[in-house]
Amino acid sequence: MNFTYKYTKWVLLALTIIAGILRYFTLTDTSFNLEEQIFWFCGTKNNFFESLLLFAKLKPFNLILSISTWITCWEGLYVEIINRSIAIITGIIAVPLIFVLARKFYSEVEGIIAAGFIAFSWNCIYTSQNISEYSLLLMFGLLYFIALITFLDRITEENYVPKQENIFLIITGLLLGFTSIYGILIVIISFFYTFFFITKIKIFIKTIIRFLYIIIPLGLLTWWALHQNIIYTNIKYNITDYINFINYIIANNYFLSIIIIVPIFYMLFVYLKRLFNKDEFGEDAKTKFNNSTLIISIWFVSSIIGFVLLIQLVQIKFYKDDLIFILPPLFILIARGIVLISSKLNYQIIISVMFGLQFFTSTIINLNIINDKAEYNSAVRYIKYAIKDDSNNKYGILITGIEKSDNFVISNEAFTYYLKKNNIKNDLLLFTDVVDIMEQAKEMGLNYLWFIADNDYTDTKIIAELRSKKLIQSGYRYKKIIIYILEVK
Repeated sequence: MNFTYKYTKWVLLALTIIAGILRYFTLTDTSFNLEEQIFWFCGTKNNFFESLLLFAKLKPFNLILSISTWITCWEGLYVEIINRSIAIITGIIAVPLIFVLARKFYSEVEGIIAAGFIAFSWNCIYTSQNISEYSLLLMFGLLYFIALITFLDRITEENYVPKQENIFLIITGLLLGFTSIYGILIVIISFFYTFFFITKIKIFIKTIIRFLYIIIPLGLLTWWALHQNIIYTNIKYNITDYINFINYIIANNYFLSIIIIVPIFYMLFVYLKRLFNKDEFGEDAKTKFNNSTLIISIWFVSSIIGFVLLIQLVQIKFYKDDLIFILPPLFILIARGIVLISSKLNYQIIISVMFGLQFFTSTIINLNIINDKAEYNSAVRYIKYAIKDDSNNKYGILITGIEKSDNFVISNEAFTYYLKKNNIKNDLLLFTDVVDIMEQAKEMGLNYLWFIADNDYTDTKIIAELRSKKLIQSGYRYKKIIIYILEVK
């Protein structure tokens, strides 16, 4: 890879190393949350297809994650740190990838700035540490757009695309779509670039054919998921909620979020001025087939619109971290806005460092979230030794927090991964309601229940009801894990 500036490769290398350090410093084999417990249960199935079907019930679009989890659980290799390393590695790779993509659109300056944002972003660090699809979604999104821009440049300029570039586009598109439904959303948005930017009918048809290799498998996956009726929620959000979601994904602090996106408003001002002088509009575009800023803006704005429509109309399940897919276009647009603020490289470096410090500050502020993860192993080990010390009473294990519906049922075994790992064989109950649980416990001849709740998944009303009925004898906390001893009455 050739570089325009002498020190670019060293700065990029430094950012990649820093990204690795920031992500690895909290990597542990500690069990983080209930969702990971379910993932490990699914991954420990001896038959790959059995494991895949279990994952499909939990997250139908998460095929890539299910494969990686099954591989790392294969033949008894139940070491959490290995699977988390996959997320961390993909999170680190995203740093040079966004540099490559931003350089394709603009220049090395924008690439370095965007790479710095990925390296220091608190959310990119946080989502690189769990067994989840977010880090994979970020990396595959960047890879796909690198393949897409390369493909569109080539086909519009030369009317021909080499076989390897066609394959690269198709594979990255499928990987992106099989990682998350929001990956499918990005593919759909990019498909409409064909209608906007390709004017020759022969080139248009060739491009559509290439996209069909991606869209047909992803369409079949979507059709299956919709007919399984396992991806819905009844929650409705308003405009304030969406603003809060975006604030969370950027800095999780309104003051810092506003400062960080200021360059986009300056960029908007610049382009509104250029509308009155069309000859100047788009002069900064490096992509051959059309204006870079227009392409990225469509990517960014359409992603948000598509996301809102999925939530409001389809009522798809949503977690705030899902919004990580909007970060690449957002960071590139911010980087471009910073460059437009000053035409002199020295000033661009100074301004970039200032905005980089804002990202670093947001990471420092959110260290409590990055480090404060539920510790199931610690909680379960505590229960194991506490039960040993009381041989006069019979204890059961009660776990709550996972969502249940008629069409979304996971076997009780899915909740026993860390219990079995610590050789705990007590009776297990899944929470339904307080009265029903107490009746079940009485029938089993239990005197007490160890109640395990995850702060991220447990409704506070359940805790309030347990207290109101005076069932809680004592309580303990392990970070986000709440443990109560409930007397069976």
